[in-house]
Amino acid sequence: TYNGDASRGVDGNTDGVYGNNSVTHTAYELNAWWEVDMEKVYYIDHLEVWNRTDLCCKDRLARFYIFISEEPFTSRDLQTTLDQTGVKAIYHEFFPDPGVVFNVASEGRYIRIQLSDSQNICLAELIAMGREVD
Repeated sequence: TYNGDASRGVDGNTDGVYGNNSVTHTAYELNAWWEVDMEKVYYIDHLEVWNRTDLCCKDRLARFYIFISEEPFTSRDLQTTLDQTGVKAIYHEFFPDPGVVFNVASEGRYIRIQLSDSQNICLAELIAMGREVD
């Protein structure tokens, strides 16, 4: 929504100022989500999540899960995704200010950020660091 295209979350730009066209924006809903398909399986050492940094809305990226899976997610329902076999889940309570690093140490192709409550997601960047799986 608000022209906050999802592709901004993986454009290489960690600038968290929404007006600089570098931040995603989902609709306001229960368990809003943003997802990326990396098109092949990678060993993910760690993830960097970068938040919005302007005066508005930093708290929109709080109380969220990061889901990592080699297979597509079977549902957008939070509990179903938590229960899906092969999905790694990492929960984070507080908003990144401006960024936070998550140690992952597992393989995955799909990465989803999903809120545990009702809100919009405003995400400046997701960076996955690791290597291709042979």
